[in-house]
Amino acid sequence: MLKIFVDSIKERLNSWMSSRYVMTSCGYKKYYKLHVCGNKLKLGRDVYIGSNATILCTFNNVEIADHVVIGPNLTIVENNHIFNVVGKYIKDCGLTKDGGVKIETDCWIGANVTILAGVTIGRGCVIGACSCVTRSLPPYSIAVGTPARVVKRRFTETEILEHESCLHIDK
Repeated sequence: MLKIFVDSIKERLNSWMSSRYVMTSCGYKKYYKLHVCGNKLKLGRDVYIGSNATILCTFNNVEIADHVVIGPNLTIVENNHIFNVVGKYIKDCGLTKDGGVKIETDCWIGANVTILAGVTIGRGCVIGACSCVTRSLPPYSIAVGTPARVVKRRFTETEILEHESCLHIDK
């Protein structure tokens, strides 16, 4: 059963990656690098992940919902090192299982963003380039910085209702 699941993920990633191109001086050339460590990645429909992404999903699920756009050099880490054990080197202490990462529908994650364990990025969020997301973000937030902080809302409450109605997004 696990092999079927892993093969299914590999097949989906391969077909998805085969459609990625980058412009070069002599035309179009296939170019892509995505490193997924683990088998707990769940990708929605119409997801774009820029090149050079690293997604670690060995203990917990990493879920990327529908219609998400992610810039290059994304890093998602769904675990952490245990470092408070007296008499052991950090590398010998093991890893935590803090919780998965969830990116909800209609998000834009900028270039060089890092998302850490236990984070949910709410529906419709925008994450600025070079941000480090260390805690969950409410829907339709715009967050930037290290650690990422909400700087404003993407829409007013009325605009959110209209936006979701137009796109037929279920709550």
